Amino acid sequence: GEIQSPDVVMKNKSTTIYGNIVAFDQSPVNKDLLYVGTDDGLIQVSTDGGKTWNKKENFPGVPSLTYVNMVWASQHDENVVYAAFNNHKRGDFKPYILKSTDKGNSWASISNDLPERGNVYSVAEDHVDANLLFAGTEFGCYVSVNGGGNWVELSSGLPTIAVRDMAIQKRENDLVLGTFGRGFYVLDDYSPLRNMKEEDLNADAKIFPIKTALEYVEAQPFGLRGTAGQGHSMYSAPNPDFGATFTYFVKDKPKSPKEIRQESEKKAKEAGEDIDYPTHEEFVKEDNYEDAYLLFVVKDANGNEVRKIRKSASTGIKRVTWNLRYPAVTPIRLKKGQTGRYSNPNEGPLALPGKYTVELWQADNGTMKKLSNPVGFEVKALENSSLERQTEANMAFKKEVQELRRKIRGSGNEQSELDTRLSHIKAAIQYYPGADLVWMEEVKALEKLSHDIGIDMWGDYHKSRRDVETVPGTGSRVENIVWNTWYSTSDPTTTNKEQLELAKEEYTSIRSRLDDFRARVIALESKLDSKNIPYTPNRPNWKED
Repeated sequence: GEIQSPDVVMKNKSTTIYGNIVAFDQSPVNKDLLYVGTDDGLIQVSTDGGKTWNKKENFPGVPSLTYVNMVWASQHDENVVYAAFNNHKRGDFKPYILKSTDKGNSWASISNDLPERGNVYSVAEDHVDANLLFAGTEFGCYVSVNGGGNWVELSSGLPTIAVRDMAIQKRENDLVLGTFGRGFYVLDDYSPLRNMKEEDLNADAKIFPIKTALEYVEAQPFGLRGTAGQGHSMYSAPNPDFGATFTYFVKDKPKSPKEIRQESEKKAKEAGEDIDYPTHEEFVKEDNYEDAYLLFVVKDANGNEVRKIRKSASTGIKRVTWNLRYPAVTPIRLKKGQTGRYSNPNEGPLALPGKYTVELWQADNGTMKKLSNPVGFEVKALENSSLERQTEANMAFKKEVQELRRKIRGSGNEQSELDTRLSHIKAAIQYYPGADLVWMEEVKALEKLSHDIGIDMWGDYHKSRRDVETVPGTGSRVENIVWNTWYSTSDPTTTNKEQLELAKEEYTSIRSRLDDFRARVIALESKLDSKNIPYTPNRPNWKED
């Protein structure tokens, strides 16, 4: 507001005589159409490749001399251009995004419902839908599906950080953000945003169109997951989730009885009224409520269920990925442990390329409700293999391995349960009056039988723990086949085929002896019943006289 003295410190050292060009763009539609933004609030336009320029210095709602952070020419319409202004140096933190539809001759604000506090640094326009815009601000990234009429924050996985620049990878439809001090962030395949309509957000739920999933065997360049043994000297960032990614919207989440009660109590307190204290029956209902969850059901082209994926119930737009594998056939477990450093996740084989569908269900206290009809998608093989890709015959072999593995692993757990029952029988004979000590002979015989079954199932640990070579057990043969074929799309080797036939033959004998083991354990339990011995695990008739 005043003319500075020539003696002001650094007046002619750290300041410039002229305004600097700080933003520039060339129209993708017309190479001769150029836009320049300066640090003193001007936008200059050239329609003849820079020979002549037309200056614009007044913009609606934007204070004069406001820094032009970015100019962005539309790739859809030669007449459309966007500009972002930044006035934070004067303590003004409002967002300023403007749009011109006449090559910069007139401008209109499209900031609309962006937060009042949060300078805009960058703008990006979708290459397919001209109304799909992104804005990078001081406090995150926002998206508009109606040309700037309304803005919604993209907050999932992105910290509250200044988004200084952004770019779109057109082939993959990825939005790449450059932030201030927090690195790069990538929103993989934002294309579902193009299909978002108001009626979709008013529906109970929706699964948006699904991108074709490329099937391949993931590489482990450092030997194991992540940097493996390379340590922190080797940088590694996570890849996008492998498989078919489902982008979905859920409008409402079922409320538990406790949540309903708490909302009612809050309203009563706000109104200055007494709350209704719950009855005993209402407390029981609260305590027994099963939390809501979502279930995605994947089916093949013949309508056969291939995979189920469970997710916690939540509202809004979310994502879940199917890794293109069948489920494991190992015994059902309620909790999954962490995958070991030297092992692979417990999964089934890769599904065949082809057509699939996915549908969405929601559980409310155990009551299942279908939220969406099946949505189709395709799985395609990534053609980068010199060997033949996975075929129906290959899958038939793997399914045969899966079935034998299911039986062997189930029989292994069954044997463990029988061992537990036998241990309790042994304790009952040793400590409880009336149990005939002669029965201990059968206990010892059964312990020997179980020992021999275990050796045949998993190999001779007496030798292996002493570093002596031993013939693999039946289960070990099958697990070796799984290790060799689950992460390959090529046909199984002759060795794997021979190992499967050997395992099938050996398992027949093991199953017969395991059935005998079970029958003799049950016979011993019947003897305990005859003496009214206290309960032992899985003994059905312990309570009879």
